[in-house]
Amino acid sequence: MNVPQSEPMSRHLRDAFYGAVQLYPNWTSRDHGSLVMVDGRRYTISEVCNLVVEHNDALPADLLGSLMYFLNAGDQDLMEGLAKDRSYAGGARCLLDLMRRRAADSMSLEESRRNV
Repeated sequence: MNVPQSEPMSRHLRDAFYGAVQLYPNWTSRDHGSLVMVDGRRYTISEVCNLVVEHNDALPADLLGSLMYFLNAGDQDLMEGLAKDRSYAGGARCLLDLMRRRAADSMSLEESRRNV
């Protein structure tokens, strides 16, 4: 497990996570989706989450609200986790879990279509 960072997150990393959250609604598991720029380099949403997951800085209310908006009744565990850990690390874990679930749902849908 990663050790939480004691130094505050850089502005670039905060902005990158904001961008990753904004790109999530259009993300599919078929490709990496749009890329987020961090210090002149391009990262996927999951790569940004992996950079952020070590930071315990508090999430701004708008980012927390966006993440909560993505959750539905089947995501009660993620909702509870995010309510307990309102940090960038908690937000990154939530977004990664949402991506995993969307990918699994997409695979299930494709399998059911093949079996028709």
